Amino acid sequence: MTTVTINDELRKKLKRLAAKYDTNQADIIKRALELFEKYERKQYLDRFMNINEEETESTKALDDTRKSKILEMLAEAITKFEKKYPEIALRRKKLRQNIDLFDEITMTNWALPFEE
Repeated sequence: MTTVTINDELRKKLKRLAAKYDTNQADIIKRALELFEKYERKQYLDRFMNINEEETESTKALDDTRKSKILEMLAEAITKFEKKYPEIALRRKKLRQNIDLFDEITMTNWALPFEE
């Protein structure tokens, strides 16, 4: 267990969120960190997937092969997940139809199965 010091503005936001979601402040911090780590992983994957324009054609071809392999593995994982959790897959599909609301819905519905 540890103690941290935060400014009043952040403390008020933390208390407001804890009250809004009927949970304790530590849980809000834990969930915020989980979301941040998810965002960070996405940023890493985005950087990993981008091809540097200065690379040679052979390197680009190799990166295209890697990208294709990763996308293939990702599609396979999504298919397995959707078969295992059809109800979640259906919700995900509906959310993807209106992608602008996806992040808002994710943030306001803490009960989504982030770790499944």
